[in-house]
Amino acid sequence: MPIVKYFGVLLLLIYCIAIGYGRQGKGDISLITAAPGADMYSYFGHTAIKVKGSKSSEDIIYNYGTFDFDQPNFYTNFLKGKLLYSLSKQSYPRLLQSYHYEQRSVYEQPLNLSETQRQQLLQALEENYKPENRAYLYEFFFDNCSTRSRDLFDATYSGIAYQSNYTPLTFRELLEEHTCHYPLVDFGIDLIIGSRADRIASREEQMFLPKYVHDHLNEALSNGESVVKEDYLVLDFRDLENLRNSPTIDYVTLFFFALLLVEIVLMLMQQNTKPRWLKVYDSMWYSILGVGSIVLLVMWLGTDHYATKANYNVTWMSPFYFLLFSRYRRQVGYVIIGLLCLTGLISVLGLQQYHWAVLPISCLTALKITRLLKRVDTEQSHT
Repeated sequence: MPIVKYFGVLLLLIYCIAIGYGRQGKGDISLITAAPGADMYSYFGHTAIKVKGSKSSEDIIYNYGTFDFDQPNFYTNFLKGKLLYSLSKQSYPRLLQSYHYEQRSVYEQPLNLSETQRQQLLQALEENYKPENRAYLYEFFFDNCSTRSRDLFDATYSGIAYQSNYTPLTFRELLEEHTCHYPLVDFGIDLIIGSRADRIASREEQMFLPKYVHDHLNEALSNGESVVKEDYLVLDFRDLENLRNSPTIDYVTLFFFALLLVEIVLMLMQQNTKPRWLKVYDSMWYSILGVGSIVLLVMWLGTDHYATKANYNVTWMSPFYFLLFSRYRRQVGYVIIGLLCLTGLISVLGLQQYHWAVLPISCLTALKITRLLKRVDTEQSHT
């Protein structure tokens, strides 16, 4: 009997410990960080907040990165910078399932919260989830899933201090950390964003990217205590991600340097008359640059996107190229040469960082304009 009695007491003790552990874990809050994926929409990773339920199947994710393709004027609002994102709830196991399918690593950082802070953060999440509060105007640099989470933590912890190493980087350089392995995307982003992206981002501003929320929060202190309890991998695809992010040749810049080399060869041929295909090729070149400049000007002047303002790519890619098809092509040619020189001056002064491909493109365009002016002079001398 004594053995049975002691065994019963032991079972009761284990049961009480299990119940106590379950109650203690319920409501625990963690930061979830998903690594960048292979698809363009996932290049920058993702941030979410997890609230632990009494069972793992009841764990809930608060996701500030939700948008609806069916919302009215979706694509128009996206282009104008007026796209609404919203806070949503979803099952944590389902989220993990989707990231496992996409082969993306997932990190979890349980937060070191007092009971008062836990309740405050849960209350803030529920307040934000109300139908009248859940939608917000998305802004990539300053109001996204990562900055929303950062702001919640700043409001929850008193005097939060980020202790991690801070490397001063511009917004453009921060983006390139994620796009440098995709040359065409990197080129496109460098074209569409303007000089505002070349401002140094503060430590807090760097946290518009999930990676920096994860890294800075890992070393953050509040009243001398760590903000996070621990940092561990839930899904580990780091080997695949390292392979995905292996060094890549910038084939975009190489392509334009190859075109520049061809142009130099054509110039050295010293032909008095140029073949018709060359005129067609030049016309297509000018048309592409002209259309591109319209896109940049619309993004600058006609939208609310912060990053597309003050875009000096319109110096080497301008609407003046359309006027090369007019009777004033000689005068316009000299204006374009001047704008190409202005591009170089802007780069030297550091007013905007251009993509490396802009160098061969500008040189190539200058040679084409030079050939055009020579042809115009020849035509006028014959008349």
